[in-house]
Amino acid sequence: MDITVRLQKDSVPAQECQPDMIRLHHEQSGKTFSIKITQFDVGRSMECTLQIDNPYVARKHATFVYEENGWHLIDNNSTNGTWLNGEKLQGGVRYRLHRNDEIVLANVEKLVFFNSREMEVPQKMADPFIGTVVAGKYRVDQIIGSENNTVSYMVTHERTGRQWVMRTWNKTATGYAPSVRDLIIKETKMIMELRHPMIPMIDDIVENDQYICVIREYIPGDTLGEIVRHYGAQPQLPVMSWAMQICSVLKYLHSQNPPRIYRDMKPGNLVLRPDGSLMLKEFNTMRIYNPAKKGDTYCLGTRGYAAPEQYGGMGQTDARTDIYGLGMTMYHLLTGRDPEVLAEDPKPIRQYEPALSAGLEKIVSKCVKQDPKKRFQNCDALLKALNEELQPKRFRLFGK
Repeated sequence: MDITVRLQKDSVPAQECQPDMIRLHHEQSGKTFSIKITQFDVGRSMECTLQIDNPYVARKHATFVYEENGWHLIDNNSTNGTWLNGEKLQGGVRYRLHRNDEIVLANVEKLVFFNSREMEVPQKMADPFIGTVVAGKYRVDQIIGSENNTVSYMVTHERTGRQWVMRTWNKTATGYAPSVRDLIIKETKMIMELRHPMIPMIDDIVENDQYICVIREYIPGDTLGEIVRHYGAQPQLPVMSWAMQICSVLKYLHSQNPPRIYRDMKPGNLVLRPDGSLMLKEFNTMRIYNPAKKGDTYCLGTRGYAAPEQYGGMGQTDARTDIYGLGMTMYHLLTGRDPEVLAEDPKPIRQYEPALSAGLEKIVSKCVKQDPKKRFQNCDALLKALNEELQPKRFRLFGK
């Protein structure tokens, strides 16, 4: 996962700091932020002064406040918690901050606190990989993201000059177990067996006593999640074109023997490359379909996009599960409303965007039926419906 960290407002460059202004160093990105106000929020929402665009971070995860001649931190009862120097904070309680305090949001994003009188960045934040050459061929250039005790780096192949992404797992980290290693190797090898333009290539797996490193294809571009978040609802024709591309890769996965079920389709897992094509970017929830099983997992995937059967009690997930996720992805892109944070059940898309076609509304509604038997039963059926809806618009577009 590529994480965006940015100041949205009320910030100043580091060299312009005044006494007692807060400075926060974001370890994963290597960026240091200076903020000139005495109270502000940090979280996923664009309303936060410091936005950390990570789905595990709450919309308004924590609050920093300056009072009684010092800075304090408050966890806003976030779902995934806030830690200060390794201790989990109680929601709603103020904790005094001191120089070099380590703040971890949702167990994935680390900030180091120091105020404007403490201009130097602590030396302990030096990364063990930056500037090194892994496996004698991958030069590690910079950190580009983090998630669940993993860190991702941009690396360059020393001989070819090609850029790759290296994702690392620290075997000595809290929560790591031998079973984690087995799962990483299994999932990576499963991806290496696949060949499709929308599936990134895996170049290598590197392992030593402390780390597992997976080297995968670098995917330039923004995710569809970033696009809809920054620009709002997208036009019908591009969304239909993207949906057909997604159908193509899902059809490929479902056609494997045995079938692969993706289980986490959402705009944030789809990168729009400069040439207009899409690429999938996460595969950690993908499973191999087993017709002999009565069920598989509980609560895997992303809430709002995950089909009801992903929460257990409705049999195992199958191709129709991915069709549900694609339907919710179209819903988000067409309406600008994120299913993950909706306070109510999704309404028909034309209630939000009346200019959308009735035919497309029927397609999306059928994709997201609660009962898998009432959805499109496979990607071919969905592709056929999309083509039939798209063709008349092409004729009108070109005056035919």
